[in-house]
Amino acid sequence: MYYLLTAFGRNLEPQPPAPMIPVFATPDLEEAHWVRGLLEAEGIPAEVRGGHLQTIKRSPHLLESMEPIVWILDLRQREAAQVVIDRYLRGGDEAPAGPLWVCPACGEELEPQFDRCWNCGTGRPPE
Repeated sequence: MYYLLTAFGRNLEPQPPAPMIPVFATPDLEEAHWVRGLLEAEGIPAEVRGGHLQTIKRSPHLLESMEPIVWILDLRQREAAQVVIDRYLRGGDEAPAGPLWVCPACGEELEPQFDRCWNCGTGRPPE
């Protein structure tokens, strides 16, 4: 049971969980998480459900029910989510290509899509 809490932490009334809407299914768990990240980068809260038992691939019936699915949490964002997913499927949201860069502060080697060092937070130097 879910409860709505006030600013003072008192329970008001039971609230049902928000309905979730499936928007993307894939047999690849990493791809599902990539799409979730794309949605969240656009301000669309999302979750990946399923895919936790992908190593058990003996039964096709089990595999179908275990496929990772990306769900959004707000029906009003369904169209926006579809735009993001369509752009991804057309190849518009691939990781940027380019050379690795080295953080001038700590020497960490970073992929081109990162603008800051994950290790120390230093910004990428201008090229």
